[in-house]
Amino acid sequence: MTTMGKIGLALVLIGTGAVSLSGCGGGGCRDNVEVTWTLVDANNAVYQCEAVGAQTVVITMGGMSTSFNCNAYDGLTAPVRVGTYATSFKLLDGSGKLLSQAGPMNVTISGCGTISAGQVDFEIVPPATVCGTQDVSLTWTIVQDTTNQPLTCQTVGGSTVRLNLGNTPFDFSCAAGAGRTTAVPEGTYPTSVQLFDAGANLLSQTSTMNIIVPHCAGVSLPNIEFGVQ
Repeated sequence: MTTMGKIGLALVLIGTGAVSLSGCGGGGCRDNVEVTWTLVDANNAVYQCEAVGAQTVVITMGGMSTSFNCNAYDGLTAPVRVGTYATSFKLLDGSGKLLSQAGPMNVTISGCGTISAGQVDFEIVPPATVCGTQDVSLTWTIVQDTTNQPLTCQTVGGSTVRLNLGNTPFDFSCAAGAGRTTAVPEGTYPTSVQLFDAGANLLSQTSTMNIIVPHCAGVSLPNIEFGVQ
């Protein structure tokens, strides 16, 4: 197994490090060489290319390189003349960065047609857990202050709901009934929520509360109920 950083590759073929591909014979013959691949971890669990950021598989035979979309999981080279070729396999991400490689190993072609060169198993380290977005979401309703009767933004002239998260305000349309901030740093924030009319006049507001935004996770506030006269 050849290891590159945290990602290695194991080449699974029958033989002792060389593959002989035989067909009809004849010096003028050429073979198309087919290779298949999978991505597995140390426990043989199978992963999709997207899960590890793999985009391209490159097969190099002698001086000829052929690239394939990793998602195809199968590649067929152009016809290759009879002969013995040092052959290597590379796994690349979308930027062309080398993730893993195998070889070179000798592949001998002595026939015509399409021949399978075996399966390459790219052994990968499972990707780290994806960090969730650190944000704050909220919903709101409006009620009559004394009767608790439901009201609408339109009936009270509500235009903007403002979430004050620490020193950062986030404004939302009152009519939307819900909002979500952009990503924010983890930490504890003194937080209040305000309701304004179109003239930026304050109609209602909550008391200040402390909101904790944890690492790699978002926070959903309890529904905000604005009481309006």
